[in-house]
Amino acid sequence: AAVECFVSKNKNGGFTSIGEKEWHFDQKKSGNSDWRYVFSFKTNLKARYVKLRIKRHDIVMSGRKKGMPPVTCVDEIEIL
Repeated sequence: AAVECFVSKNKNGGFTSIGEKEWHFDQKKSGNSDWRYVFSFKTNLKARYVKLRIKRHDIVMSGRKKGMPPVTCVDEIEIL
């Protein structure tokens, strides 16, 4: 599974990929939750819009929902 981040000055198009981060089922989690992962992307591009493309597995690979269809939730986006 992976997360790819795109940015653009225009909401109607012109999105540029600024990177892709892979996720592995044994990846270390951030924080006290069993679902929290942090992905960071850096760029020097000036942008107003952010788009995430999430490529996921067909089934959950670990944890209490192992073997079930995955659900992806984006909780926070921080832009510095």
